[in-house]
Formats: sequence, structure tokens, C-alpha cells
Amino acid sequence: MQSPLFSQLTDEMARIHPIKWAKPIKSTKFNTPKNSQPKSTKPKNPQPENAEPTNSLKPSGHTFFASHGNRYMRHPWSVIDYHIYLTHIESRRDKIRREQECHLIKNTGFTQVAIHDKPVLDNAISQTNSTVVFVSLPIPDAQNESSTASLVLGFDLKLHRLQAYFFEPKSPIENYEDLWKVWSKGEGQLVIDIPVDRFLAAIRHTMQHQVEILEIGLLHHYGIITRAFQAGLDMVITVQFLQFVDDFAELITKDHEELREAYTPYQDELREVLAAGSRDSWFAVRDGLTIEQYRQKQLKKVVASGLFHGQKMIVLRDEPETIQKDKVSRRVKVVSGHSDRWSWSKLRVRVLVSAMFILCFCSAFDRPRVLCVGMF
Repeated sequence: MQSPLFSQLTDEMARIHPIKWAKPIKSTKFNTPKNSQPKSTKPKNPQPENAEPTNSLKPSGHTFFASHGNRYMRHPWSVIDYHIYLTHIESRRDKIRREQECHLIKNTGFTQVAIHDKPVLDNAISQTNSTVVFVSLPIPDAQNESSTASLVLGFDLKLHRLQAYFFEPKSPIENYEDLWKVWSKGEGQLVIDIPVDRFLAAIRHTMQHQVEILEIGLLHHYGIITRAFQAGLDMVITVQFLQFVDDFAELITKDHEELREAYTPYQDELREVLAAGSRDSWFAVRDGLTIEQYRQKQLKKVVASGLFHGQKMIVLRDEPETIQKDKVSRRVKVVSGHSDRWSWSKLRVRVLVSAMFILCFCSAFDRPRVLCVGMF
């Protein structure tokens, strides 16, 4: 669902350091090194034979969240490109990595759990706090690159409720150890707490009937979130919730395959909307448009499509009408030359011919009377 090309690109951009941009110094000396023996290729710190596999569970402090740096997410219009932002937070986060990021809240910190395992899941549900945290989203701010605000997404395993906690600490939250420092102090603000079935119903209604809601934010429109964010970030949060539902559909319903089949297309459509908005905005910059000119151009498309809204539609019947046997339609006699232009001269000729025919016919019965009539 994510673009590997963009993921690789953003990772490379994140690793670039300004010192590496320095132009190399040209040298005209071609002296060979004193020691021409090839160096050993043996690594300095070789891995032991019983090294930990890549998909094994790691301590909580080793699970790092996406960075807060937004320099390469900024658009030339001084706004955030949320398609690039989504690619950034999903970099290298495949299904195995997303399962490893699930942590359960306990009294002393966050504990990594494999919630696909039945015994582990039953134990987690029996806990006082059955909320599992699965991702932390840095909240980008185009005007303030030093912003440390984050939104932590979770799921209540017992009540089946999607949740989100807003944090604005003094230092960025980079891993679960940093998250526990602010969580244990009660600095988090619960901004989303909704049953998963109600969330999915809002998704289904919006994508099928009122897709224009996405322009102001689905979570904001339905009152799902108590803190207003930009529509792009609103859509990213929605995508992350849908991604969790897709990964852990077995926790929500027994018909998990039907659930994935129904809601995975909506997730793909939201990703395509973000990608299309990013693409169109960058092409607009190439064409020399400002953000206001771009908005006016897009509004014209909305107005054009709105011209067909609210009109009465003619509904054609799919079933043929039944013909009553007692009512037979009359046959229509087709008159040749009916479509010719009407002429008064032709009418006079026809009237005179008809009158002469009548006079000739009557002359056989009353000839004197016919002559008198003919005098006038």
C-alpha cells in the first residue's frame, strides 16, 4: 500500500548531512600509498553465530518512532505534503515491524506483546488497562520545525475502541522509554475514543455517499476527534486506523476476511487521494501557480461537477409495461407528402375540383337547380 520508491527516497534524504555536500578537492598527485598490501575485509565487530533474528521481539527502547524533522516534507507553498509525510512514517514498517510495535501499557512501562497469540491476548484483556499502543505520529508544523507534539494511536483490546493520545512534551518522543516518561506523568490528552464499528460505519458512509467530507476531515466532521487537525493529517490518522484494522482483523470479528475485503479498498482510495493531491500540487508549482490560483483551479472542477447535483432524474423502467388485452391501439394511417410546405394555392385547386365533382354528380338528378347555383 505504500510506495517503496518514496520510502527509499525519504530514508536517503533523512541520512544526508550538510557536510557531505562539500565538493571533493581535486588532486594532481598520483603517489601510490606506502603500504600497497590489501586490507582485510573482516568486520571490526563481527556478529556472533547465535545473533538475534531480525523479526524477534526487541526491548521497548529499541523501537524508534518517526522523526519530527519536516524539512523534506515541506512543499514550496510552505505547507506540509501529507503524502510524503505518510511515506515517512511508514518507512520500513512492514507487517512484521508493525506487529513488533504493539506495546501494552503496564504499571512500570510499556511491554511488547504479540497480540496474535491467543494466550498473550487473553492475558492482555485481563489486565486493568487493556490498551495496546501501535504507533506514534509526530505532528508536523510547517511554521515551527522544532515542534515536539505527537499523537499516539492505540486500541482497547477489551472494549474494541480506537484511541489517540495527544502529547506536547519538552523533548521529542523517539521511543517507548520517552513515551513512558510523559505517559506516567499524566501529560497525555485523550482526543479519540470511539468504538471500532462506529468508526468503520463512518468510513463506509463517507466513501460511498459523501466523499466531500474528506475536504474538512472525516474525524473532525463526525466529532470523533476533540482536537482539530489539518485535513491531510486527519486523513493520515484515518489511514493508520484502517491499517491496524487490516493487520489485526481477527481481533475484531470472526469474519475477518470479509472485513478486510470490505475496508481495504477504502484505505487504498484514501492513499490515492493523498498521492493525487501531492502530484497535482507539485505540477502546479511547475506551472508557476500560487496556492490561491491552484485552489481556484480546483474549485472550478468542483463547481463543474456540482452543476449535475440537485437535478431531477428521469427514471427509466426496467420492466416492460403489461398491455391490456381489451385495449387495442388504433392503427395510424401515414399520409404521403404530409411533411411538405403548406400551400394555399393547392388548397384552392383541391376545393374547386371537389366542387366541380359535386356539381357533376348532382346534375344527373336536378339539372335546373344546378344551373341556378352555378350562376352565383
